[in-house]
Amino acid sequence: MLFDNTVNGIPLSGSSSNSASNCGASVSDLAKACWAGGTIQVYVNATLPAGTTKAQVVAGITSAFQNLTDPARPASRVVERVFQKADLRNVDGSDSLHPNRSGDVVVVLRPPYQSDAGTPGVAIAPSQFFGQHGYLPELVDLAHNVNMHATFVAAGNEIRKQSPVA
Repeated sequence: MLFDNTVNGIPLSGSSSNSASNCGASVSDLAKACWAGGTIQVYVNATLPAGTTKAQVVAGITSAFQNLTDPARPASRVVERVFQKADLRNVDGSDSLHPNRSGDVVVVLRPPYQSDAGTPGVAIAPSQFFGQHGYLPELVDLAHNVNMHATFVAAGNEIRKQSPVA
């Protein structure tokens, strides 16, 4: 997925030079988006224009992502969940809040959508590469070959050999 400077018409940044960078923003931007894999963290600018509140910006960004659609696949769900910072204390049973690193809005995409490995020139498209991090911890949909539970693989002469574990 590529980013332009808006999400459903809500401006994330006022400078066109930021569209291809990750975490780029100028002083006048309302917010900046930082992304990796299935997660997008949006940070609201601490110095907003007069008459604009942080709550307004958070609400606008939250609404924009909740209503995000793939124009080529209108029936596909692009966004799995949108969290506001306080919601991160319990994400599927895990405390995902970091006091100064968590975004004011955190967006978790739904496979096959992700924020990296986008299709050039297409704002929203299924990823051509899948296997990134950043999805919800309990994301399992075996009917569609999606299982994001962690896997640990090790090999080498010092690894004890045993029969498969059921």
